[in-house]
Amino acid sequence: MATRKIILHTLRCDKAEDYFGGDETLLEIFTDGQQRSQIKKDMKAGDTWLLGKSFNFSQDATIKLWDEYKPSWRDPNYFLGEFKVGSLDVNFGIAKFTKGADYTLTYTVTTDRQPQVLPQTSSHVTIEILDVYCSNVENPTNVDDIYILGGVTVFDPQTSILDTKQAKPVLTKPVGISNGQTQPIPYVVFDADVKTNSAIYLEMAAYNEDFTKDWSQYQVWLGIAMTAIRTIVNTVAILIAGALVNIVLVGLNQFAGWDKDERLGIQTHTIMVQDLKPGETIYDWRMMETGLGRSTGDYKVRYKITVR
Repeated sequence: MATRKIILHTLRCDKAEDYFGGDETLLEIFTDGQQRSQIKKDMKAGDTWLLGKSFNFSQDATIKLWDEYKPSWRDPNYFLGEFKVGSLDVNFGIAKFTKGADYTLTYTVTTDRQPQVLPQTSSHVTIEILDVYCSNVENPTNVDDIYILGGVTVFDPQTSILDTKQAKPVLTKPVGISNGQTQPIPYVVFDADVKTNSAIYLEMAAYNEDFTKDWSQYQVWLGIAMTAIRTIVNTVAILIAGALVNIVLVGLNQFAGWDKDERLGIQTHTIMVQDLKPGETIYDWRMMETGLGRSTGDYKVRYKITVR
């Protein structure tokens, strides 16, 4: 329920009830049927009392005005009038008390409503690669060196227009793994605010490093991959499956002399942002290779999508 508030600004006396020396003015404030306060001040014609008081209420508020008689006089207080707050807010209200006198009260009534929750226009999305589990290695030597490359971008599902600024590559460093092992691959694929009506396209391929590479050049390779991803996103109208992985491979082969390694599997994931729920969701990417002889592989990569 919304909380309402009455704010008492001023009380002016234009005519006192008592002809001799003015009134001993008494204000009583009631909210929701209970007396909240009594405030007093001696007043005569021409006086203005700066009240500056406020009181919260839920259903109703009533203000009563009296001329308080001294107890020694044995007379009851003289009732000058009352007013009740209605259901409407009042920016600047005036209440008159005219039973045997002439007083004017100024006041305001407001309602503290709960802030309106507007539909969220964007979400902060983080995509992270977590780890890889090997059930069966691809390499007959019983040790594989797994790395993942690809790319991610954002697009408008209504128009298919790609967002160049939010396109980036995926390139992890290799991890050695044997049968029955789980190895961490801590890598942040994507971390940005995304419009709710957008979609995220993620494409990753896993490779076993058959040809040794100089991974001290990793930052250089990452720059080449970034240029390749931004170039294709900026030039094509619609992405086809495999395009992000292939353009990164082409760039690394052309500008870094990469040899092509054994691909273990590819994952494409189109993420509709409006369908995401706040929190974390972990996805499994299973890769199985059934080659001839001993060249087989069985892996599972886990990645996490976090929405805030």
